[in-house]
Amino acid sequence: MKLKIGFPGRLLPKRKQNISYFLLRLKTFFAPLKFKLNPFAVGLLLLWLLVFLLGVCKTKAQQLTPVQIGEVVPDIAFNNLINYSAKTAKTSDFKGKLLIVDFWENWCHACVESALKVVELQKMFGDRVQIIAVSVQKEQTIAKIFRNNQYLRGLKLTIATDDKFFGNMFPHKTIPHIAWISPDGRYLGATAHDDLNAANINSLLSTGKVKFSEYKIDNLAFDPSKPMFSDSTAFGISYLFKSGFSGYQPGVPSQSGLQDMGGMLRMYGVNSDLFDLTCLSLSVLSQSFTPNRIIYADTSIHRRFKFDPLLRNRESVYCYEIIVPASRRTALYRIMHDDLTNATQIVAEIRRMPSQCYVIKANSDSVRLSNYLADDAQNKEKAKDGSRSFKWMVNLVSYLNKLPGMVPVIDESENNQKFDIYLPDGTPDFDSLNRTLRPFGFSVNKEERMLEMMYVSPQGYDPINISE
Repeated sequence: MKLKIGFPGRLLPKRKQNISYFLLRLKTFFAPLKFKLNPFAVGLLLLWLLVFLLGVCKTKAQQLTPVQIGEVVPDIAFNNLINYSAKTAKTSDFKGKLLIVDFWENWCHACVESALKVVELQKMFGDRVQIIAVSVQKEQTIAKIFRNNQYLRGLKLTIATDDKFFGNMFPHKTIPHIAWISPDGRYLGATAHDDLNAANINSLLSTGKVKFSEYKIDNLAFDPSKPMFSDSTAFGISYLFKSGFSGYQPGVPSQSGLQDMGGMLRMYGVNSDLFDLTCLSLSVLSQSFTPNRIIYADTSIHRRFKFDPLLRNRESVYCYEIIVPASRRTALYRIMHDDLTNATQIVAEIRRMPSQCYVIKANSDSVRLSNYLADDAQNKEKAKDGSRSFKWMVNLVSYLNKLPGMVPVIDESENNQKFDIYLPDGTPDFDSLNRTLRPFGFSVNKEERMLEMMYVSPQGYDPINISE
């Protein structure tokens, strides 16, 4: 009796007799093992293998190579869409519109802070533009973030989650990373978030052309775990130390750290401004020296010391590394600090100095902060006025210390309760800050304190001779 198995429809191009012959041969092969072959099970196995192979072929077909500027973007689907009319959409669905792909992750502060701007741009241009944030994170994770984050709650940002393909089409090392696709489906290039603005969108829609301030092309081959500057083989690794110093390197993410290389120590800073490198060499936290705790003996060197995203002053950004034997760990920081000074001719040191401060304290008759928790309606009304919301004292003090023209602010309130304090944009003066905090049981006092300040001056600076 000939064994036969049939498949509904045209699942396989082979004839049933060929399949039957194959199954008989398979049964003969397993006979010495006393293995009982179930034709129905084998049929299901073959069907599963067919579906699996089709899935593999489809996945491989979508292992896309990077798209070059000017090329037509492949027709790939945005999956698991949030805040969109459908759960999926293809790039071809947006033909005739300017399509902007914004690579987005919740740990990227710039991405989170710009979410409101993205939503407002989408409302401004309506159907002529589609901005889609793309994230590798799962849909459930993104949805939870938008429920819990005060900056994101209620924002209708369109996001494609669990991305597996767009990152291959538009490869990058750092985010924000914005990919621009023209109405006819061609890739226009990538930028940072600064170029995502109404002026550039208007220019593309009206003329089809745009002049971005800077194209973003990441150095994908860069490996921060390897030395940045090539080794000399003349003397092997017998050196007492070696260091290298260069200017800004395009397409490389900013980072720094101390690396144990097995008997050797490597301290490095990649595309870090001189301020961060100095903090590294002095073994201090950069967060401890807010702008109001940096004193410039000559204000002209500010641009060369600290990077300002608005100024794009890349003359302050460097790549540096030093490699020493592990036994010279204590000398590493001093050598690095000397290198920075000699290379830039800028001296930065920490001095303990008397400083005028605002000191926040709790009033003795302070009321419970829970009585001053604002409801959602009040929050939304204040947010419309451009005010910023603060829930914890540590966040409020950190924000105040970063404002231009603000004296150092010190928190001595010992407060650990949550509140809803709103501050208008801009630097508040002493009286307005007191008026804002007083209803919550706090007062602000002007006091002189001895604080550690970072004093920055040109190398060889002598204020007496200069004044004469």
